[in-house]
Order: sequence, then C-alpha cells, then structure tokens
Amino acid sequence: MAVKPLWQTELEESHGNTLVNVLEEILEGLDTVNTKADKMELTLKSMNKAFPDGDIEGHRRYHAEIIEVLQERKKFYREITKKTIIGVIWFLLVWLAMATYHELQSTVQSMVSK
Repeated sequence: MAVKPLWQTELEESHGNTLVNVLEEILEGLDTVNTKADKMELTLKSMNKAFPDGDIEGHRRYHAEIIEVLQERKKFYREITKKTIIGVIWFLLVWLAMATYHELQSTVQSMVSK
C-alpha cells in the first residue's frame, strides 16, 4: 500500500475525505492541463519549423507580396486582352470601310463607263 503524503493524512484527520478527494481531483486536473500544454508547446515548435527562421510574420508578408504580384499580372493580361480586342475591332472596321469604299468606287466607275 502506498504511503500517503503528510498533508493528505492531516487533512483527512481534520476535515475528512471529501476535501482530500477534491484536492486530488484538482491535482489530477492540473496534471492533465500540464500534459496538454506540453503537447501544444511541441506542436507550436513543430509549426514554427515550417517557416524560414521561424519568422511567421515574414512568411505572411511573402505570401502577401506573391498575391499582389499575381493580381498585377492578372490585371496586365486583362489589359493586353482588352487592347488586342480593341485593335482587332478597329482593324475589322477599317477593312470593312476600305472594302465598302473599293466596292463603291468600282460600282461608280462601271456606271460611268457605260
């Protein structure tokens, strides 16, 4: 049989088992909390290893910069597409106008020659 600590023996003699049981439960709860805190600390240390030099803020800034570059690139390609479409439309309009002018000129010349 295990020897009880002195505090437990004195407390049982003066106040009974109820208070001792409550204190034992509190101590067991503290052990559980300490075990979970240790596990959390190990998890945080492991997570910090995922970042260069453990620099979480620097890692966040890096991703913010990458997102900004990608947004700028997307905007750039959108503008290129827009300008290309406008250029194609202008080309088609000019080509249609020239074709119409050429057809009208041919029609007028053929009327004048008759």
